[in-house]
Amino acid sequence: MHRILRNLSVLLILTLAIISCVGNSDVSESTGNGVDLDSIGSGPGLEAPFGIAVEADGSPLVVDTNLQAVVRVDLVTGDRTILSGAGFGSGPGFALPSFNIAIESDGSLVVPDHGLLAVMRVDPVSGDRSIISGAGIGTGPDFESPRGIAVVADGSLVVTDSSLKAVVRVDPVSGDRTILSDASIGTGPGFGSPVGIAIESDGSLVIADVDLEAVVRVDPVSGDRTILSDASIGTGPDLKIPHSIAVEANGSLVMTDFGLEAIVRVDPVTGDRMILSSDASIGNGPDFSSPYGIAVASDGSLLVTDVDLEAAVRVDPVTGDRTIISGVGTDTGPGFRSPLGLAVEADGSLVVVDFSLDAVVRVHPVSGDRSIISGAGIGTGPGFAFPYIIAVEADGSLVVVDFSLDTVFRVDPVSGDRTILSDADIGTGPDFESPRGIAIESDGNLVVTDSSLKAVVRVDPVSGDRTILSNASIGTGPSFVSPDSIAVESDGSLVVIDFDLRALFRVDPVTGDRMILSDDSTGTGPGFISPSRGIPVESDGSLVVVDTGLEAVVRVDPVTGDRTIVSAAGTGTGPDFGAPASIAVATDGSLVVVDYGLEAVVRVDPVSGDRSIISDDSIGSDL
Repeated sequence: MHRILRNLSVLLILTLAIISCVGNSDVSESTGNGVDLDSIGSGPGLEAPFGIAVEADGSPLVVDTNLQAVVRVDLVTGDRTILSGAGFGSGPGFALPSFNIAIESDGSLVVPDHGLLAVMRVDPVSGDRSIISGAGIGTGPDFESPRGIAVVADGSLVVTDSSLKAVVRVDPVSGDRTILSDASIGTGPGFGSPVGIAIESDGSLVIADVDLEAVVRVDPVSGDRTILSDASIGTGPDLKIPHSIAVEANGSLVMTDFGLEAIVRVDPVTGDRMILSSDASIGNGPDFSSPYGIAVASDGSLLVTDVDLEAAVRVDPVTGDRTIISGVGTDTGPGFRSPLGLAVEADGSLVVVDFSLDAVVRVHPVSGDRSIISGAGIGTGPGFAFPYIIAVEADGSLVVVDFSLDTVFRVDPVSGDRTILSDADIGTGPDFESPRGIAIESDGNLVVTDSSLKAVVRVDPVSGDRTILSNASIGTGPSFVSPDSIAVESDGSLVVIDFDLRALFRVDPVTGDRMILSDDSTGTGPGFISPSRGIPVESDGSLVVVDTGLEAVVRVDPVTGDRTIVSAAGTGTGPDFGAPASIAVATDGSLVVVDYGLEAVVRVDPVSGDRSIISDDSIGSDL
């Protein structure tokens, strides 16, 4: 099994990031470099290992988003033990433990939880959990998207929040929250999407910012912000999708970069960047694929989680050599690896983008057979870097948003040839910064959401010209925070998922006016937690959404905004969802869901909610 994503953002992380989990496999697995990961450590296999920290005795602690648990790893044997999670420890359960973990001076663990919008404290012996700061616990601004966490010398906690675009200081006793640095507090460039955070020896904060593609240094007293390293400051390879960050004993910074698939060392004075470890060209051992968490061990070696390898990796700080210390690994054979976006062609075939394969995969809707129709070696034109979402034009051409390249590709559905339809060099108008969702209007225009622009962008399908259709300055109504998926209703109205607001917007396609169609305050039913990619419109006008946090398909009434669970554990029969990522409506009215936890395409009966696997490693062949 195997991989997951940014963030995202998606994010989401990925989203998405991320969201962001992956399931496991019962197949004996190998990294492709002769390392049999099934032989490294016993205990529950890692599925979506993200955050990592090191206890005083040297034991690594890993936050696994899919297991919804904190896992302790024996540094010698690689054995894994769940310290805290369902059935381990008392107190409120994790909902969506975020991608970082830190250790307080008494050994207690602190973990941000994006689902609970809170910071959890975990007892390192019993695994008991308590919420120390969140809505109703502690005063100050509520968290909206807590991501990174670190412990200051005085015991207070500092948390990055990518939606608040802020660093928040948390009192470890009362849970009170105070903005330490944001657009209004402290001078310097505002944050884009702050994620990883670490503390330098002088108390300064260093932050990995995904949207700025930068390391930002923050004064812990004034909140002043300074770019330490980015494309303009410091030499070396530009950062692409920086996530976690740590400080070495000599003061150098080390960070994971999801886009570079590498560990990057940053000079704390000049901002110069160098790749410390990545693939066979830099360091020996299994190649990184999706490195995320990073910590410095007592001997100076680096401990890194790789979501794709489903493993914890030790990196030699001098040579960059990589050694798996614990994990069950990833299948390098045929089959999905990190399936995300999904669309349905006119003949009923499914097309799926897989960001680990960097490819478009066509799936037969009956047999489940898979064939790569565009990717490395298949089709001409520039290659994908992080294909995120896909849609089908009226003539059958495919359009793919590449999150890493900030580009919209057009793909020939027969030859697989790729052409850039719109990016910084093709088409006029504002450049994409973090394109996420894409849909096709009746006149053939494309509409694309961009989470950094906080906008819906209309793209001319011939010239690639880009025009802002709706943002804080164009159109009335509540502003977007993190617009993601988008769809077109029968009357031409647009519906947009806002991941951070956990809301569904309706947008007027002429004026750009925005209204909330469904959220915690609008419409009844279970609230969204992590609404993911795709908002297909059913024949009766109902909207269907997959929610990774709820592990469910949710139907939304287009008039009232009421939300109803269509399919989830307890609703409908068949395999439970692992991490549903995207959804489409098949030609027969059934729902098809890409699940990157199951690494499968799942068919859902729209009435009963019953689930059946259409295609995975055991169903369907690779052509």
